[in-house]
Amino acid sequence: MKINKLLKKSIKYFLIISSVFLISCNNSKELMDNPLKMNSGSIVKENLGNYEFYDLINNSYNKIESNNVPLSYDIKSNNYIFNEEGKIKVNYFGKKVTLDNEKEVITPKLSLGGNYILYFIREDFLKPVIKDLSNSKFIEIKSNVAISGYLVDWLNEDTIIYYGIDKEKNNGLFIYNIKEKEETLLYKLDIGFIELLKVSNNKISFVQVKENHDKILKVLDEEGKIENEIGNVLDIKDVEIIDDTLYILGKIENNNYSLYKYKNKIIKRLIYDFPKIINLDKGLSTDGNGNILFMGSEENYNLNGIYLCEDETISIINNIEGNYYFIEFK
Repeated sequence: MKINKLLKKSIKYFLIISSVFLISCNNSKELMDNPLKMNSGSIVKENLGNYEFYDLINNSYNKIESNNVPLSYDIKSNNYIFNEEGKIKVNYFGKKVTLDNEKEVITPKLSLGGNYILYFIREDFLKPVIKDLSNSKFIEIKSNVAISGYLVDWLNEDTIIYYGIDKEKNNGLFIYNIKEKEETLLYKLDIGFIELLKVSNNKISFVQVKENHDKILKVLDEEGKIENEIGNVLDIKDVEIIDDTLYILGKIENNNYSLYKYKNKIIKRLIYDFPKIINLDKGLSTDGNGNILFMGSEENYNLNGIYLCEDETISIINNIEGNYYFIEFK
């Protein structure tokens, strides 16, 4: 499947959480031709302008022929966002939905359950937009919060969570329920700001940066109560939560960049010299069996193999190095 140079650039930046796409003004729905089903840990491979989709089955990557490039997948509904000929579309229960906004669209995210899509558009400022995929109608967000950057995620099926400051100067994490049209301050910061926000398995992870540049990784439950708090954080690239265990890609205390495991208030470094290089920009994924996936290499930061962390042991499950991207799973 040959994709032009502009599309190649768009896909690359979307998958590292900073891309922009152009959307046509088409509001039609049509049936999908063989909608994809995929497993957590699946990847997209880019090679000289060609994009290929590989599904992860029993720790082995299998190439799946497809005319579109999946970007984000909702496990519960099997709905997913994909790129088709330069346009961002959604497989919504077997129907192809094209977003109908002519403006640039930034970091689209499917809701849990796959009934809504959230993205940003550029006006005088970044504006969040939510669309109901069942009826192709936009949902008004009645918010009093100035959202900071792209720090927003889906908390559950009908609630988004975001970082910002409201009109009363409250600085913290807010939630907005699209059915109740209600905005609530979930967690108020005592000082500083937030530079990373992610929801994983109903847990909210974020990095708080204080005025002296000290960083703290915090994990909240859906009620805003602190479950874990890790100090001496230097840089966090990604976080995955599996049961009661945190997996952290980044730099903690005086250690090197690595993959860390945090459980029962104990931090353990999992990667030392295999692989020699960890691609921090590609983030983490999971294989659906409670194991962590990451990308790395023995020689080249930009050409990676896929590595598995199982029972604190690192192994390589795809040693054909290439330019890969994890598909986002929710």
